[in-house]
Amino acid sequence: MIILMSNYFLSLQAPKKIALMVLPSLMPPAVSRMGRKTVRTTVSDAMKAFIDFKPVGTNMVEYLQAAEQTRPYPCTLVLGGEDCCSQAFTVLSGPALEQDSVVQAVHVCFKCFYVFDINFPKQCFSA
Repeated sequence: MIILMSNYFLSLQAPKKIALMVLPSLMPPAVSRMGRKTVRTTVSDAMKAFIDFKPVGTNMVEYLQAAEQTRPYPCTLVLGGEDCCSQAFTVLSGPALEQDSVVQAVHVCFKCFYVFDINFPKQCFSA
């Protein structure tokens, strides 16, 4: 089914994906302390910490090795870009689980945080 919105054709998954992309900008960014300094997370950092958009030709082996070092928490990987999703994965400190849609990948990622009792990264906290 297709929805017509402002002369653009959107699939039924598009409004859900747009809502996920807008969500970090609706909530105020987190403020944390590092020593005596106060650090405020930017909206783009919060978005990149949870959903990572990469081009279609991304080398998955290299990405997963780098993610294992830099992201010790579950995250969502979207191949294709913000406007068109080719593949969506939930990355769990090593393996990547392919999902049918971005919404399903985010859903599985949230379940991983809950089931494995993992703290959200500081970038994803809101004030």
